[in-house]
Amino acid sequence: MSVRWRGLAGIAAALLSLASSAAARDFVCKIRAEGNGGDFVSLSAWNDAIRSDLTAASSLVFAVSDRGSYDPGVDNGATVTFTGGGAGTLKHLSTYDFAYVVDVAGTVEAGAVALSGSGHTFVVSDTGEQIARAIAECYNDWPSGLNDRPQIAGWTTSAERHVKIFVPPDHRHNGSALISGGVFAGFGIVQGGWNYHNSLYINTPFTVVDGMIVRVTNDAGNSSAIGINQRAIVKNCVIKGHWIRVYAGADGTVIVNSVVSDAPAAMRGPSGAYSTSVHVYNCTFADNAEGVNLYAQYGSAKTSFFRNVLSNNPTNDFAASGSMQLRLENCASSDGTAGDHVGAANRVNQTFSFADAANRNYRLAREDKGARFHGADLRQDPVYPFAADILGEPRRRLWDIGAFQLPVPGGTVAVFR
Repeated sequence: MSVRWRGLAGIAAALLSLASSAAARDFVCKIRAEGNGGDFVSLSAWNDAIRSDLTAASSLVFAVSDRGSYDPGVDNGATVTFTGGGAGTLKHLSTYDFAYVVDVAGTVEAGAVALSGSGHTFVVSDTGEQIARAIAECYNDWPSGLNDRPQIAGWTTSAERHVKIFVPPDHRHNGSALISGGVFAGFGIVQGGWNYHNSLYINTPFTVVDGMIVRVTNDAGNSSAIGINQRAIVKNCVIKGHWIRVYAGADGTVIVNSVVSDAPAAMRGPSGAYSTSVHVYNCTFADNAEGVNLYAQYGSAKTSFFRNVLSNNPTNDFAASGSMQLRLENCASSDGTAGDHVGAANRVNQTFSFADAANRNYRLAREDKGARFHGADLRQDPVYPFAADILGEPRRRLWDIGAFQLPVPGGTVAVFR
């Protein structure tokens, strides 16, 4: 089976194809604070424990009917022996009562599973299905943010079988990083930052990150809030304190419905490396020292595509140099730079009206003239079709530029949290 990965549309098509060709099952783990009934207490711990070859036919997820004497502290990574004599290596038995076992070989039957070393057992009720996605389900258990620096690397993935970091609706931000008292508005990670440091580093192809906050609390030069070095989807995220950096390996990445504020720049990269091509849709970049400033020192010229992006910063709302080029469509800038690049229907020297920019609430005010109703409808976009904003508000016939779609008069804002 061959599927071309083209953003969310490509993943959706791949999963439909996967469902029709072979049984597949997601493996979901909860990221929760100690004592809250989760599987792991950090994304880094989850990544280290579950990292594997998701494309292997021998990577199987089993339904568990009895957890028996399983103890994750001693049994994760142990050899298991199935009823029937088959064997494999246990990665984890989740709180959702599924077991992920890799390198499965031999005859596998439903029934008791023995764990080497500890002598513990658990019971599976089926013969397993190949893993589809490894999903980290993140909960808002850390009021000041989870102090973590996950490095998503070392996995083997495909469009059909990939890594996903996901925040459930009730634990997701409200469009801002912080609420009163500096409390996180939803699940997020926080880091102090230092040179050449990525708070979240994506170096595994096809990774999806949906709905999290990333905060960097001090400027450390070449640090990044999110560093992307393989094609990925980053959507519905709020980044505060530092930029998104796209590296040379990020070709094909989609960044959508996300906000970057209070950073030295909204986006940077690849810098002293080869050029890359990414798609950035319906993002809001505001109150950064500068907006988008993409530069590559080497390689043939590549174009990154920006559609419906709002950039409101003191300088360089949209800039590119070296072997990086931009194509802008239906973008809006507070300076003249939206008009400096190939594209159409862009708006320059705009003044934007936000709900409460001082408190980093970048919902458009109803009286806004700079971005309201000036976006392009991307529901049929060939790379990444979508129909809602960062908060799940449906985007209507007249799209707004930026991460937020103002509800119709008399309507209610669809807020995840």
